[in-house]
Amino acid sequence: MYKNNYWFFILIFLLSLNHTQLMGQKCHNRIIVDGLMHDWEGCETYCSDKIDDGKDVDFTRMWVTNDEKYLFIRIQLAKPLSLVDYNSLFLEIDGDHNAATGYRVNGIGAELGWGFGLRYGFYKHFSSADYISNLDVRYVILPSFTSTDFEIAIKLDAAPIRNEKIFTADTIEILLWDKQVGGDLLPDSGHVFHYVIQKAISSPYQPLSIEPPFETSLRLMTWNVFYDGLIDTIRQPIFGKVFKAIQPDIIVMEECWHSQANEVKQLFDQWLPLQKGSWKVIHTGEGLMLVSRYPVVKADPIFVGDNRNIAAYSIKTDLFNLDTLLLIGVHLSCCAQDNERIAETQAIMHYLGKHYSIGRNEDKLLRLPVVIAGDFNLVGSEIPYRNIVSNQLTGAREPWFTDLAPHQIDRPMAYTWRDYSKVFSPSRLDYIFYSPLLNPIHSYIFNILYLDENSLKRYGLKPTDLRICSDHLPLVVDFGSTVSPK
Repeated sequence: MYKNNYWFFILIFLLSLNHTQLMGQKCHNRIIVDGLMHDWEGCETYCSDKIDDGKDVDFTRMWVTNDEKYLFIRIQLAKPLSLVDYNSLFLEIDGDHNAATGYRVNGIGAELGWGFGLRYGFYKHFSSADYISNLDVRYVILPSFTSTDFEIAIKLDAAPIRNEKIFTADTIEILLWDKQVGGDLLPDSGHVFHYVIQKAISSPYQPLSIEPPFETSLRLMTWNVFYDGLIDTIRQPIFGKVFKAIQPDIIVMEECWHSQANEVKQLFDQWLPLQKGSWKVIHTGEGLMLVSRYPVVKADPIFVGDNRNIAAYSIKTDLFNLDTLLLIGVHLSCCAQDNERIAETQAIMHYLGKHYSIGRNEDKLLRLPVVIAGDFNLVGSEIPYRNIVSNQLTGAREPWFTDLAPHQIDRPMAYTWRDYSKVFSPSRLDYIFYSPLLNPIHSYIFNILYLDENSLKRYGLKPTDLRICSDHLPLVVDFGSTVSPK
């Protein structure tokens, strides 16, 4: 009798709720999780919220879509925040379309509760709850620094505990929640947001080719090789296979702390022998290393405070209309050192303005093609990123640099760092920025975990080899013919 009454009142409660219904509209573009949001254009606003109805955090809008493998969620906030640092925000997902299972919160039964600031989540289906990690659900959130706009990916076949899948219904419910007294909800209290998972995906993700589109292009690569990976006898053979597969012309590497230029030169002469001459290797500062098939006419350290891992290299190339390339290799300060990263990016832009800019038509331009590449450790403040991609430090009409933002060859993601032994979710720490005089014609992040067997055999690699090499992934770009300054 009491059991029947319980379910009766649950039914009456659910029927009394205001339901914000979405019947599976699709985005026009394939979503690539890179933190830039360009591909969300054309997606309808699935759920919006009042301004200033929260306490510390104010949700404004949320979009949802999916492809054949991932659920994608985009979140907008009224004020900038770092979602990967401490906060009281939660993402709640009811994956079985059943309010009687999971956590009861605002009219839904959430099997998955993810604490953004906690950096872990909870899975609960019936009575007990279990802690889960970002690996358990393949959780990714970008950007990794402060923003008002974030995008999230969660694997649709995620089965974090006891092989129980989270998404067992076509219709799911999603809630954003600031878990404190007076905290904001999206949708608001008394409303339930539904999303219908799309099953018919017209164009599944196609792996990117790693081959250069033209023989005359210049291939540049950057990779943090994690604590002298090239001279580690266990990892060294795998590094050799990766470089052979990618066939770069210029490489800037980080964390070559104890690697000697001569021994690295011998490795590249063995791995990738040149028809004429041999590889040029320069070790700069503490752990920055440049490897180039082209002559390096100048290496100029840019020391900022205690950081000895920034340098400008002037490289002579044979690419049409690109006689000299200026490459700035970087390894910015790590972790909570926001002030240091701000000073380091300011120093880079000051160096370029002082030595490599010209005045034309009441404007200030770079007089050479310039690439800034390496491990930027961009977490915390967004100011170091803005220092590079805006014109606030240059006095120019337009920004000097564009964020290349390549994505992985085997999935629609742009994160460059992952270490599943740590609580941090995969992050985009490594970047390539290029100036307007350069023409990028192909780019990618080399990740092979989901690559097909034939491709792996061709490269002589195993799916998990890159995890053995480093916690960072290699970034690759092919530059074609350049344009002359106006």
